[in-house]
Amino acid sequence: MNTTDGKVVFTLKVDEPNGFGTDAYQLEVSTRSFVSPLVEVVDYTITSNQSGVLAKKIPFDLQILVQNTKQGYADNVKVTLSLPEGVFCLTGNETLDYSGLQAGEKKSIVYNLIVNDKFVGTSIPIKIKVSEKYNKYAKDKDISLSLNESMSSTKIEVLAENKQNNINIQIGSLSSDVDKNIPLNNLSYTNRYALIIGNEDYSSWQKGLSTEINVDYAENDARIFKEYCVKTMGIPEKQVKLLSNATSSQMSQGLAWLNNLAKVENGKAELIFYYSGHGLPDEQTKESYLIPVDVSGSNITQGLKIADVYSKLTEYPSQKVTVFLDACFSGGARNQALIAQKTVKINPKKEQIKGNLIVFTSSSGEESSGVYREQKHGFFTYYLLKKLQETKGDVTYNELNNYIKASVSKETSLIGKPQNPEVLVSPQIENSWSNWKIK
Repeated sequence: MNTTDGKVVFTLKVDEPNGFGTDAYQLEVSTRSFVSPLVEVVDYTITSNQSGVLAKKIPFDLQILVQNTKQGYADNVKVTLSLPEGVFCLTGNETLDYSGLQAGEKKSIVYNLIVNDKFVGTSIPIKIKVSEKYNKYAKDKDISLSLNESMSSTKIEVLAENKQNNINIQIGSLSSDVDKNIPLNNLSYTNRYALIIGNEDYSSWQKGLSTEINVDYAENDARIFKEYCVKTMGIPEKQVKLLSNATSSQMSQGLAWLNNLAKVENGKAELIFYYSGHGLPDEQTKESYLIPVDVSGSNITQGLKIADVYSKLTEYPSQKVTVFLDACFSGGARNQALIAQKTVKINPKKEQIKGNLIVFTSSSGEESSGVYREQKHGFFTYYLLKKLQETKGDVTYNELNNYIKASVSKETSLIGKPQNPEVLVSPQIENSWSNWKIK
């Protein structure tokens, strides 16, 4: 390990008692400096198919990403999970051994964990010990989870990479760059309320549906948007309602909750409605519907008519009503349309809106709304969050709209699936909305 780039000269000579030894012979050997590895946990996520929050007696998965972040080969890598009393690993893989990791190589490890009733406290300290052959070139990782912490239901697939020497190593991640470093503003707007819906898993609610029907990353869209609402946009957490995989009744109840808050605020409320999931048009009327997870594509009128949503949001006077829709209403979808037999896309009817209402939509006309797989979000939501992150929420609605439109249009055109976000504004605010601010 102490060698340098250069050459070493060895002199070889054999002596013989009677004087018949060999002449000295020099052997020149090229040397290389030792190239060290560095094995560390570069990211982690928690997920659960049973609950949207981390709770006692409900199993959840902790997924970690271990990576060799330097150029040297890491030999005899060991990863050990250490849990506090009252927390158990159901998969029995607390200790894992790997023969080695090439430069940049990643390993994804999933631990199925559960917290029992005897666990004391709200913070769960977890330690990941990482070692390699020399016990010098690895970093341990301390992870702190919290009871009632929100979780996604989607694990991230980590693909194997071609191994090569002297590669440009990119640090691996299990989440999007907008899911981290969420700006924290010391602001609190007690008159702001948000209803956030992420409908991803339709196949579990309806028999015979393929998982291809599901809306990839819709739950993550909603979960992270909630974080921005609380941390960046200054909405008290108790005034934010997050619904994951919401049924028709849950969506209606959530909308009624927001409607009632507008009523009690007597014109002072600022309402935010966010939706990521399936949207569909009625083939006859061309009216658009938000589709709950328990409503089939062949019976969309049991969903929430978008015109009724707008009407409910503006039934009582409010200072601002802002709607974000990461859904298309043409019959297209992120993976597959909810109605498989639909072959002709429909140009949906544009609803008339009133009051202090503005609507940001993810696509126009007959376009589909796509998913940005590298960032694990819908294109629209990713760039919405990206602008909030970059500006720390200090952005006007006009600046936000221009950024989302330009970024989404460019990125989706590069992959041959153009998507052009739109903004719909009521006549009452057409001369003032552009100067509205997020915070």
